[in-house]
Amino acid sequence: MHIFNSLLTSILVLVIIAVLSVAARQRGILEKTFSASLAKIVFDFGVPAMIFVNLANVKVEMSTFAGPAIMMAAEICMMLLAWAIGRKLGLTVHQLGAVVLCAGFGTSATLGYSIIANVFPDNQSAMEEAVLISEVGVGLMILTLGPILAMYFGSGSVSLGAAGKSLMAFTRTPTCIALIAGICWGVLGLPGEQHPYMYPVFRVGHLLAGLVVPLSVLIVSLNLYWPDISQIIKPFGIVVVLKLLMAPLLTGVAALAFGLPEMWRDDLVIMTGLPPAVLNVILLQRYGGDAGLASTITAGASLFSLATLLLVIAAVG
Repeated sequence: MHIFNSLLTSILVLVIIAVLSVAARQRGILEKTFSASLAKIVFDFGVPAMIFVNLANVKVEMSTFAGPAIMMAAEICMMLLAWAIGRKLGLTVHQLGAVVLCAGFGTSATLGYSIIANVFPDNQSAMEEAVLISEVGVGLMILTLGPILAMYFGSGSVSLGAAGKSLMAFTRTPTCIALIAGICWGVLGLPGEQHPYMYPVFRVGHLLAGLVVPLSVLIVSLNLYWPDISQIIKPFGIVVVLKLLMAPLLTGVAALAFGLPEMWRDDLVIMTGLPPAVLNVILLQRYGGDAGLASTITAGASLFSLATLLLVIAAVG
């Protein structure tokens, strides 16, 4: 019941922000074209700040990377299954793009951190593992493999050269820099936010991190549309079954098999079972994919995740 209340509270906050955003769009205060600029704010300032402030005060051990490795394997499996099932059901190339990305990459850096903070209050170890799962297990994949998939499904063309360029580009992103800086800061034992001279730096980091959730929901809201049920039922069904049910069950079983601590296992199951990431929408929008379908799937899956996460957590113990 505690986990359900935490999930419900977190998602209700997002729903309220989404309703306000849709109302602002209908009144002409916000436009769909704003979403690209908002995405840059989130991924160039908000997410890097969130990563750094959560890792800088913690000494990371190699054993904590087991969770991210399991997450990566699960993402690849789900995307391959989504592609195979989608083709079997006769989805268009643009629909396949939305389904594959949404089935693979979850909203770990937005809704995920909020839920972990509520489920494990004042537990730095739980948040540390959640950040590693999110930024290594999800972030590295979505920022390297994500653009390649979006280009393929948006234009039908992809190359090994593009893959290499995406990987090199990731190493120069604020997200990657913040991840490395946060880990090194903790390993070297540099002064944290308790230090009087470092407190302003970390305070700014927390303020920027607070932008992630509201702006991410705003981006999704700007891309939402009322769907034709007959057109969305297949794509939505594939994502719900794979992303919300099969993926967390798979990672939960894998975590048990590898002997991960119970708290890390819960972290992994929660982060894997989250609805699709907002960045999927941004990637598809940039490379000519179906961003509208991805937004609608993301919104619907967020509501479904209230029930599916509880089922999965109960199943894996």
